[in-house]
Amino acid sequence: RGEAWLLDLPTLIATPSSAAHLQAALGALFASPRLLKVGFGLAADLRVVRSAHGSLRCCCAPSAVSPSVDLVNEWRKLRGAGAVSSLSALCATVLGAPLDKRCCLSNWGRRPLAAQQLEYAALDALVLPTAHEELERRRIRAGGAPAGAGLAAH
Repeated sequence: RGEAWLLDLPTLIATPSSAAHLQAALGALFASPRLLKVGFGLAADLRVVRSAHGSLRCCCAPSAVSPSVDLVNEWRKLRGAGAVSSLSALCATVLGAPLDKRCCLSNWGRRPLAAQQLEYAALDALVLPTAHEELERRRIRAGGAPAGAGLAAH
């Protein structure tokens, strides 16, 4: 809790050996039944990784990431199909402040990444568990059963 690990995938898969090690590590992490993986548009993010980094196709298939929760789906269940579907809007509503998305369209291919990009990426990841917990509280208050019962969300 309170930590984000940013992985520079192009650097980490620069050699076949390093790509194999990363694939094994991510595969184990993504398949761990003890860790709930929380994302916002998770399937789309995994699709981007698989498309851009072919060596990670197997471990980044949606079926390989389990258990997982996509907050886009949770948000829509709570707010209805017409709800604004952005992480910033979700944060504004459930956490009280929107995310600053100015770095979203910056050049993520240039290295080194700027400090603002690193901060943006870390914050994007850090808000997910807290937003998930708040959505769970709201679901339970509304009479729903908690999702992912028995899982440790890390």
